[in-house]
Amino acid sequence: MYVLEESAWTGDELENALRLMSLPSVLVNRYAKSCPEPVGDHVERRLLALGFDQPSLQPFGVQGVSVGYASWAGVAYHALSPERALMVDDLVSCEVDVQMLWAYCRHIERQVEDGRDPVVPPEFGWRFLRAAHSRLTTARARGTAQHCMMREATLSTSGLPARLMQAQVALRETAALSGRVDG
Repeated sequence: MYVLEESAWTGDELENALRLMSLPSVLVNRYAKSCPEPVGDHVERRLLALGFDQPSLQPFGVQGVSVGYASWAGVAYHALSPERALMVDDLVSCEVDVQMLWAYCRHIERQVEDGRDPVVPPEFGWRFLRAAHSRLTTARARGTAQHCMMREATLSTSGLPARLMQAQVALRETAALSGRVDG
């Protein structure tokens, strides 16, 4: 996650810079001999000046207030009007929740893919995931439009809602097969 505190860019270049920060893989040479390495500076300058199309980028800024982008690879944000923009703590909290839950769902998924019934502590069973899904996807009375847009952009680009549902199903099936109804 990148939070741009001060910017040398304005207008389209600022938008393009944040898009690049949220999707840094466009600046990686995947054909490098030993391992991926950065592309030349001329590519970055060109992308900053001209921009690039990437359907997986999800904007979540508010005109005149902030510029924000989310992608599978990350989140980038810049407050144009700090007193009206999202607080960094809100961005970090959302990103940490999404990454933690994504990793937990992946842990459950691996067990299923290995042909095992997933084993998790009872307090982190399907009900925990159902509650987490609700907290992340349901708008709150005190939440602003910016909060909703940030959450929706982060969730849609991460694919987490579908993973949460799949993990819940796997844990419910395991609980039903074992005769438990609590997990």
